[in-house]
Amino acid sequence: MIKLQKYEAALTAYDTAIAIKADAYDAWRRRGTVLSELKRYEEAMAAYDKAIAIKPENAEAWRERGALESELKQDTNSIESGESENTSEPNSEAVSDSLNSSNSEGDRAVSAASV
Repeated sequence: MIKLQKYEAALTAYDTAIAIKADAYDAWRRRGTVLSELKRYEEAMAAYDKAIAIKPENAEAWRERGALESELKQDTNSIESGESENTSEPNSEAVSDSLNSSNSEGDRAVSAASV
């Protein structure tokens, strides 16, 4: 319950930041992360999309969105094949691992792709 309250408080803070500055990349990206943790996946994807629209060259939002999308597809495929009875929710540990990966790694990938 406390964890849920912290996510809700963080979401409120990011919404306030976005209300002040609509193109606040970090607020949109982090909003996506919080929404993902709250299992509000469609809203999370939309927040990542907004962050990507603001800074398409920044790999973080791309990586986080991709990790969420991959987890959702993997879970959906498992359900469709009868392998799992879980709902279509990403593994929060896998999403967290993706979120904690090195920023410089993504920055190098973006730099290499633009050469």
